[in-house]
Amino acid sequence: MGCDIHAYIDYGERSVECFGQIDICRNYLLFGYLADVRGGPAVIEPKGLPDAVSWRVKYDAILMVMDDVNLPPGSYHCCTRADADGWDGEEWRRNNPGAVYGYVDESKTQVWHPDWHTHSWLTVDELERVVEKYTETKEEVVKYIEKLEPIPDGFHLHPQCLEDLSRLRHKMIVSDEPINKVPPPEIVAAIAAMKALNEAGNASRFIFWFDN
Repeated sequence: MGCDIHAYIDYGERSVECFGQIDICRNYLLFGYLADVRGGPAVIEPKGLPDAVSWRVKYDAILMVMDDVNLPPGSYHCCTRADADGWDGEEWRRNNPGAVYGYVDESKTQVWHPDWHTHSWLTVDELERVVEKYTETKEEVVKYIEKLEPIPDGFHLHPQCLEDLSRLRHKMIVSDEPINKVPPPEIVAAIAAMKALNEAGNASRFIFWFDN
């Protein structure tokens, strides 16, 4: 099963707002350096969610618990009490390492979304460190691809990441186009937005988690 990222930029301290959700394409090399997901190791160990998040981030991170046992299958953004109780248990926690789990608070009206895992957040400086490591590795790996040589095991790349790189190799051979070595444009744009927010006096955070 594939793995995708859910990413947002929050800003502000006393009143936290969401600048927006960042739509980032599946990229296991990036995921590994962000949070040790499908690769790694992480440049910054996953921190969980910040103490204060915007309403948008929290809304997307949870499900509303409904006591109506006849809740239609596939109901958006809500779940039954029975499901929520199951996700709050120790057995579910043992079987789902890395997930934020259980009820959000004692009111038991909200539960953390059971499909999300490895929540974290980064400052713009930390995100730039991830990009630096990503770019450095991509450039080294592309050297092997361009020479049509096997990629050494020392890069600790996930099998799916190696498959993605193999497709790049095939594309390069067929189309004779150079492989793009620059960071994902979505991350470059996120960094630019975070810097602008910081310069305006609004401390920004890059918040993210994964699903698979």
